[in-house]
Amino acid sequence: MIRRLWPLALLAIVVPAAPASALTARDGRARAVRAYRALQRNYYLTDQKIYRGTSNSYLWPYSQALGATISVAGLRYHEHGRMEAAVRDRLAGLGRYFDAKAVPQAYSANPGPYLSHYKYYDDNEWVGLELLRRYHQVREPFLLQRAKAIFKLAVFGWDRNSAHACPGGVLFSQRPWNQARNAITNAPAAEMGLRIYQYTHETYYLQWAKRMYDWVRRCLQIKGSELYFDRIDFKGLIPRAVLTYDEGPMLGASVLLYRVTGQARYLKRAQAMAREAMKFFSRGRLRNDPPAWSGILFENLLLLDAVRPNPGYRRYVEAWADHGWNKLRDPATDLFPPNGPQATAVATQSAFAKVFALLATEPAAIP
Repeated sequence: MIRRLWPLALLAIVVPAAPASALTARDGRARAVRAYRALQRNYYLTDQKIYRGTSNSYLWPYSQALGATISVAGLRYHEHGRMEAAVRDRLAGLGRYFDAKAVPQAYSANPGPYLSHYKYYDDNEWVGLELLRRYHQVREPFLLQRAKAIFKLAVFGWDRNSAHACPGGVLFSQRPWNQARNAITNAPAAEMGLRIYQYTHETYYLQWAKRMYDWVRRCLQIKGSELYFDRIDFKGLIPRAVLTYDEGPMLGASVLLYRVTGQARYLKRAQAMAREAMKFFSRGRLRNDPPAWSGILFENLLLLDAVRPNPGYRRYVEAWADHGWNKLRDPATDLFPPNGPQATAVATQSAFAKVFALLATEPAAIP
């Protein structure tokens, strides 16, 4: 789960107006590999197949490390064989979080043997998206099957109490006192459903993906904008938080809806969201959001760029990545400092490795 402490201010990452020069694929690949190696060298417990430290051992940072590993493996550089083995190792470690006795089956927020009883839907959806990224690379049936199981979990988490404000929406967690339905439990699930539909053409996934996507637009869209608030409770209270990890999946879901339906309105919506997000999270800083959250926005901006190229999208991502590499990274260790109390070292390091890997990936190869 992503911890929400909601401080009034977090440390800001300053972003230059534009990078001095475009990041080459070669440089992006080299930086991705170095960031990934630093992640593994400093935090990975090889014998336990998890990451060192309580905050780093939760499923949320593990999902980001899994994504970084899969993304770097996708570069197919000279250590491709070693990276393929690393992906298999991460998937084996992921099994430590899986609760086969849960109904429905799901990943726990912490690894076994003491699996948490209540599951977090967003945690599972981040894992599901990475499993589908890996499925795009290798087409192993297990990956698609497990992603389908996670999507089933998201549908299970749909709020069916019509007395609640803005009925519907996937809940944040299974905890009895939870009253939140979030952009990040619905938009990533919509992305999952759309990607599964791309592979299976089973309308169940398309229909549910649209339902989740439409719920976010109906209940969390900021009036007069293509941006979205973070969550709503059962009484209709909506905190005024606008976060990168909320905007990214809605942008990505819009792109995927365009891909599967061919309807131009979804593409136009994605382009409008991109413009507004880059404007909102600008003026020299990405306010309030840890790098792992921002990385989710960047990933989806690059997905849009792959469908409808716009140099501004890539420049925006490169500016953040360049600043992190040149100003924040410790050159002696290649480690990036966690930004703010909600960030973890593993999620932060993974975000930079993944973003650099995506910048080094040919647009046509971005799924």
